[in-house]
Amino acid sequence: MVGNGPGRKLARSLIALSRRLPKHGIDFDFRKDTWPAGAYVRLREVVPKGENAGKAYGSFFWPREGPPADPDAVTDSHEISGAGSPGWQVVDPQGRLWKELDWPRIMRESRAARQGGGGGGDAGDGQQE
Repeated sequence: MVGNGPGRKLARSLIALSRRLPKHGIDFDFRKDTWPAGAYVRLREVVPKGENAGKAYGSFFWPREGPPADPDAVTDSHEISGAGSPGWQVVDPQGRLWKELDWPRIMRESRAARQGGGGGGDAGDGQQE
């Protein structure tokens, strides 16, 4: 059983934000290799074809200490058009919908990355799960 370590908190926060952002016309994906310190999140528009298909509008880093307080805050420096259109959905970098992600496996990998080093700056935070 996975405890309430920072990886679990981050996953819960990402899931919560993924449910709120589509209402604001925003999609994001993440690089889970950065999870020991946080998630690197990319905003993009999901459209099936055309000039703007899958266009990325910008990125931000979400520290594991907590998410942005307001989902609108992540778009302050990016002009997002088409908010609320049915062309927006929340996917991960491999194109899977969030509900299809294997969260238990992602949490195991996150914990293993924190315990085994593997590229994080503050991986040794002393928390036991």
